[in-house]
Amino acid sequence: TGTILEANQRMCEMFGCTPDEAIHLTLADLRSGESPHTGEDPMQWISQAVASGPQSFEWHTRDKSGRPFWVEVNLKITPMDGRDLLLVTLRDITEQKKTHQALQERERKFRELFQANRDGIVVIQLQPDHGPVRFLELNQAAHEMLGYTREEMLQILPSALELELTPEKQFRRHHQLETVGLAAFDTVLIHKDGHLVDAEFTAQVVQYGGQLAAMNIVRDISDRKQHERELQAISSLSAAMRTAPTRGAMLPIIVDKLGQLLQCESIVIQIIDPLTQEAVYEAARGPWSFIVGTRQPPDTGLNAVLNQALKPYHNNHIQDDPRLVAPDDFQSRISALAGTLLMVEDKIIGYIWIGRSSDINESQVRILAAVADIAANAIHRATLHDQTVQAADDLSSSYNTTLEGWARALELRDHDTEGHTRRVVQMALDLAQAMGISSDQLEDFRRGALLHDIGKIGIPDSILLKPGPLDASEWDLMRRHPEYARELLQPIAYLHTAMDIPLWHHEKWDGTGYPHGLQGEEIPLAARIFALADVWDALTSDRPYRRAWPIEQALEYIVEQSGRHFDPQVVEVFLRLVKK
Repeated sequence: TGTILEANQRMCEMFGCTPDEAIHLTLADLRSGESPHTGEDPMQWISQAVASGPQSFEWHTRDKSGRPFWVEVNLKITPMDGRDLLLVTLRDITEQKKTHQALQERERKFRELFQANRDGIVVIQLQPDHGPVRFLELNQAAHEMLGYTREEMLQILPSALELELTPEKQFRRHHQLETVGLAAFDTVLIHKDGHLVDAEFTAQVVQYGGQLAAMNIVRDISDRKQHERELQAISSLSAAMRTAPTRGAMLPIIVDKLGQLLQCESIVIQIIDPLTQEAVYEAARGPWSFIVGTRQPPDTGLNAVLNQALKPYHNNHIQDDPRLVAPDDFQSRISALAGTLLMVEDKIIGYIWIGRSSDINESQVRILAAVADIAANAIHRATLHDQTVQAADDLSSSYNTTLEGWARALELRDHDTEGHTRRVVQMALDLAQAMGISSDQLEDFRRGALLHDIGKIGIPDSILLKPGPLDASEWDLMRRHPEYARELLQPIAYLHTAMDIPLWHHEKWDGTGYPHGLQGEEIPLAARIFALADVWDALTSDRPYRRAWPIEQALEYIVEQSGRHFDPQVVEVFLRLVKK
């Protein structure tokens, strides 16, 4: 019948009944709650215990008050006093069940989070001897990141997925995990289709299925790395452009750097001619190089599209766009085209076009636009610099032509010194260079040499052209021509730095010269150099009143006047120069 014959105190407490109440209960009464065995006859369990031996199972039951709880039930047939009795052992496992269910729930939630995580998560076995390791588990994001299925990934050694993994790198990672328990590093993984994926790993030591393992959070940082490379390339481009002194030097740099950055086979830069408004092909790369120097009429073809839209043009099927105006050879070499304006202060100054035989993506178009913004300002500054330099050269040429005209006028006035200025200027320049005068000072030196006798404009013809010797008053007036030079040149600002020679070239090293009797290094170096060249030319040139001195005699005189008329150091350099 399954009627209870005896029950201990713990059983009574478990079901909330007294011992007297307990001995009137049946096994079916103890099995009053719902359980996996709902609907089964408890007497069948007794039969199974008789036929097969002890039975064990779990019940979800209730006590007298209706409180649900779980019990573990063990049935065993025990012979006693000539009959078979059923020994029923019950153990309350409610708390264990709750703990187990909570654990299962946590595991379920963990697996859901594990799989749903947008970052890749991989669990990798760790070998104590740093030998080959394998994947133990991975989530969907991890295998999709590299284009594999989960089953495929579990068959691949992790080391086979890294591009540049060396034994040294692997050892350092294992060592850090063993000593610190954490490791973080960037690496490059190989996608199933062969392209490379920049990845960031954050690893932590865990126990997984009784094995020592590393749980890795894996993030695809290809976009970030690409952005960093782009910023670095753009920064490199900006730095390179700053080294280019002219627009002509800058444009090839932009073309080459842009080609490297965007991996484009073809690039052209067009600059608008301010006079004709035509777009001039000024620089190109690759197959498009043949069109450099040609011109495109204003507001035609795809340039007109850019002018109207004021935003980049992008087409990966350029053959379908009839607006492209370019030679057939230009079109046949590309299938994808992108272009953008070069603009400065809302003014269009040119265009940049890139072409490829493969598609151009949106990221590359954005980079092109960013480079164009930088390049446009740099090109504009270089153009202004070129114009300024050209204007300065033109002005300087005008100044020099004027000065040479003045010097020529003086020679025509004083027939005795015709050709003297040209010769003495060249000799003085050669000597100045030999003395170490810097190149940026030579132009002032040349101008001063050209104008060395400009003060003679203030000397009357009766004195300047007098065939015989000058008397004392005439010499006094002649010696004033350096002062006249200062009065004449002082109002001309750009000649202020060229006045040393006109004003001081008649001073002498020993202080006996004029107009102020300067001595030694009180005399500016330019004047000391020119003084020697001036005297040398005078001695070695024919004059109406005497023949030119022989070279040897003139050299003897120069040496004799060292320390008197001339700076000894200048004489020493002059003698070496003449010897050469």
